[in-house]
Amino acid sequence: MVKEASQIPNILNKHFASVGTRLASKLPPSPKHHLDYVSKCISPLSSFFFEQVFPDEIRSEILSIPNDKSYGLYSSPTNLLKLSSSIIAPVLSELLNMSIKSGSYPSKLKIGKITPIFKSDDESDANNYRPISLLSNFNRIFEKIMYKRMTSYIEQHDLLYPSQYGFRKGHSTQHAILDIINDIQANMNQRLLSCGVFIDLKKAFDTVDHEILLNKLNHYGFRGIINDWFSSYLNNRTQTTQVGQHISDKAIITCGVPQGSVLGPLLFLLYVNDIHKCSNKLRFYLFADDTNILYADKNVKALETTINFELGKFYVWLTANKLTLNIKKSNFIVFHPYQKQLAYQPKICMFDNEQNKYVDLESKVYIKYLGVLIDKHLSWKHHIDAIATKISKNVGLIAKLRHYVPRKILLNFYKSLIQPYLTYGLPAWGQAGKMYLNKILILQKRALRLLFFADVRDHAIPLFLEANVLPITFLYHECVASLMYDINSNNAPINMLHLFKETSSVHSYNTRSSTSGNLYVQNSRLEMQRRSFSRLGVRLWNEIPCHMRVLPKNTFKKVLRTSLLHILQNEDDYIQIPVIIKKIGEVD
Repeated sequence: MVKEASQIPNILNKHFASVGTRLASKLPPSPKHHLDYVSKCISPLSSFFFEQVFPDEIRSEILSIPNDKSYGLYSSPTNLLKLSSSIIAPVLSELLNMSIKSGSYPSKLKIGKITPIFKSDDESDANNYRPISLLSNFNRIFEKIMYKRMTSYIEQHDLLYPSQYGFRKGHSTQHAILDIINDIQANMNQRLLSCGVFIDLKKAFDTVDHEILLNKLNHYGFRGIINDWFSSYLNNRTQTTQVGQHISDKAIITCGVPQGSVLGPLLFLLYVNDIHKCSNKLRFYLFADDTNILYADKNVKALETTINFELGKFYVWLTANKLTLNIKKSNFIVFHPYQKQLAYQPKICMFDNEQNKYVDLESKVYIKYLGVLIDKHLSWKHHIDAIATKISKNVGLIAKLRHYVPRKILLNFYKSLIQPYLTYGLPAWGQAGKMYLNKILILQKRALRLLFFADVRDHAIPLFLEANVLPITFLYHECVASLMYDINSNNAPINMLHLFKETSSVHSYNTRSSTSGNLYVQNSRLEMQRRSFSRLGVRLWNEIPCHMRVLPKNTFKKVLRTSLLHILQNEDDYIQIPVIIKKIGEVD
């Protein structure tokens, strides 16, 4: 227990600065070298070249900084920086160009100011605080310039693993969820069992080894003086922690990507980019440090044996890259249809270096993956129950507020505190059966009846129309159509594009489907597969009139919503998704 308040910042600062080193020191020696894996990844022949920066680009970055953006030490107030942008931009451009040419990063811009945020449990335990780091806003400008050039080079050479969805333009959690769900459904359709292992890593961003990262950057084309620049950027960084009026001494950070930085997340993606090279049998799905693994087999014993063996290879990759498994928060699920029961419950284990033994991972009925609850049968019951509980609470607030707040504000309340629960991940969980989706529809109707002071027996369709709100099945159609528009425009992750192909690429017959640019409808054995995004998405897109498909995105969304409301207006009941798909093609 610390009695002196002045001691607390130093204790926390030492803890934050050394957490990565402490975790790495507990890892056993690896039988493999990190280069054994990264050498299997693409290595461009042409090295990264930093194009000279000019004052106009610097000024543009300055003007793009939000006025309320917090900043750390050695900064300028944002308003002052913007007012003086035309004067300071030439100086900053010259400084950054000199920094690149010399391979040296300004030391004053490598100092972080930490504010500890208490999470929960014991306040005297440093592990229960989350460090929020602020860096100089001049540093932000320099990093943004480098970030744009790096991402352009990375995309040009297609360096990143296709199933990495974190911190990438045009990639989202929704894509990550659909990717793994589609593969599980495809496995079920082929009578395969799927074992999903959901890995948690301890302080992944803080444990990045600088030497390993620099070696990987060199492999990916960031060589020579640019590699020296990154070495200077990463090494000899310091930080201070402030608690109230008390400020700690400076502490040197020896590993990890800089917290609160622009480049940190991108550097981390490159650091773990070779993770899939540890096994040619496991499929990896990544969202930054969220690591999920899938393997499928017809036989549960073969599934257990293979995945345990391959997870041993994955553990070797972790030790080679000095990353630490959080065994307590890692778990697994065996996905299978209701009608196909497991012969027995498999045991999946991994080596825990802290206990120095193999430990069984916890078997789950459902898990939370990127904010969505996925159960072993893909029924979506648990997720729908969870969001129904949250929505119900907010419907209760509407009931209390409606006597005191104008309807317009209540509608905004609905769209900000209920609608996000409905739309997040909907292309995945919207595939659920009618019985589960009705739970959401009932809550939607209750909310709108409260908003309009309608009787519980009043028909709610006119209320949906007046509020410009879509029932859940119509909302699902809207969300999936928006995703399909992006896919048709080649503006989606490559794995999403590979789910679909045009009919004309499958056969050369002169049919209406092949000449109109329609997508090919694949056969499905299971009803679950027929309701999947990869199947319903095709049927939905093929029914959308050709003249709508070529509209600009915003116009497309407006026309689509108008069409869906028109269909709803002409219905006496809440029609299901297949009927909506058919009727959308009949709307003029």
